[in-house]
Amino acid sequence: HQLGEHHEKTKESSEYLKYLTQQAVALQRTMNEIYKNGSNANIMPLKFTAPSMASVLEQLNIINGILFIPLSQKDLENLKAEVQRRQQLQES
Repeated sequence: HQLGEHHEKTKESSEYLKYLTQQAVALQRTMNEIYKNGSNANIMPLKFTAPSMASVLEQLNIINGILFIPLSQKDLENLKAEVQRRQQLQES
C-alpha cells in the first residue's frame, strides 16, 4: 500500500470496494435464482454511485505525488515578488 492502511484514502477505497463486492454478491445470487427457477426472479437494481471526477483526480494526484497547496492572494504576491527578486539577482 503506497498510502498505508490507515490513510484516509485507503480506508475510503476499501469501503467502496467492500460495498461493490456486496452488490456483486447480491447480483450473483439473483442470477443463480433465475437460472434455478426460470425468469420469475426479479433483478434488483444495483445501487452504487461512481466516484466523482474530483475524487478520482484527487486520488491520482496523491498516487503520483502531485500536491496542490492553496495559496492566499498575499501568498501569491509574496511568491511573485520573491521570483522577481531572484531573477534580478541572477541578472546582476
